[in-house]
Order: sequence, then C-alpha cells, then structure tokens
Amino acid sequence: MAISVSYTNSQNGVAILRIGITYPVNISGARQSRAPLIFTGFVFGNWD
Repeated sequence: MAISVSYTNSQNGVAILRIGITYPVNISGARQSRAPLIFTGFVFGNWD
C-alpha cells in the first residue's frame, strides 16, 4: 500500500490537503490493478 500526500495553498488562504491511498485490488482472481482513494480536506486559515 502506497500513501501519497499533496498540499495545495491557494491565494485566498484556503489550504487543500489531499491524501491518496493506492491499494491492490484483485479482479476476478486473475489480475491486480491499483485503485486510488482520494481524501480531500479543507483547512481554513493563513498558511505562510
């Protein structure tokens, strides 16, 4: 399982934190693919 965290700071002072978790998914017991889960949180404040 791989976890990636990205942070975006917009000009209006709204910080967007995105955490993506990639996990293996078994399809028909034959092949594996990776499906992302995206969690987006909004943090309001001044991030200098």
